[in-house]
This record gives sequence, C-alpha cells and structure tokens, in this order.
Amino acid sequence: MTKRYDESKWSADFRHLRKQDEQSAPDFHHLIEAASKTRASMLLDRPVVYALGGAAMLALIILVISSQDPMAPSIPGAVSSLNETEFKLNLAYEMPTDFLLEPLWFPLESTTPHFDLSIPTYEYREE
Repeated sequence: MTKRYDESKWSADFRHLRKQDEQSAPDFHHLIEAASKTRASMLLDRPVVYALGGAAMLALIILVISSQDPMAPSIPGAVSSLNETEFKLNLAYEMPTDFLLEPLWFPLESTTPHFDLSIPTYEYREE
C-alpha cells in the first residue's frame, strides 16, 4: 500500500488510450461543412416561418372573436335580459362545492363582537 506509483508510466498509458480514442472517433469535418451550407438556406426560411406563425395567430384570434355568443352582453358586468324570477334563481343557485369557499369560522362570525381596531392618529406640533 505504501508502494510509490510511477507517474510517467501512468501518463504514458493515458496518452496511449487518448490516441486510441482519437483514432476510433469519427471525423466530423464533413458534417461541419454541410451544416455551414444549410445554415445559409435556413436564413431564407426564417421569414416564411414567421409569416406562417403570424397567419396562425391571426386565424386563432379570428376564431375566438367569431365564436363569442352574439347574445352575450358586450359590456362587462352588464345584466343580461333575464326576467326577474330567472335572475333571482340564478343568484340563489349554489354550486355543490360552494361550502369550500366559506371559512370554518363563518357561522361564528355573527356571534363574535366587533372591536374597533383603528390606529389612533396624533397631531404633532412643528417647532
């Protein structure tokens, strides 16, 4: 365990392994040349891609605008043309999960006293 290692032998072995790896690795020069040739043609395709993307977005916007209900009120928050009974029924309708929106202390809120916790204001004289 205390035997010293010969560092020059290790470096020679690693140098030999590195040479073997370099010889067995494929040559990528032809791939790099082909990529540089196709890069020029890709620059011409970029405006076409942008034009197609813009056309797709425009088609999507037109589809969303045209799919809106024509009877829906155009002003947000405007009341639709329901009669009074239908309007009250819609207000009274409760979803099955509405109870999840109420906090646990909600029934106790009416029985707890209200404390005025406003912060007092003081006037300071400027001298």
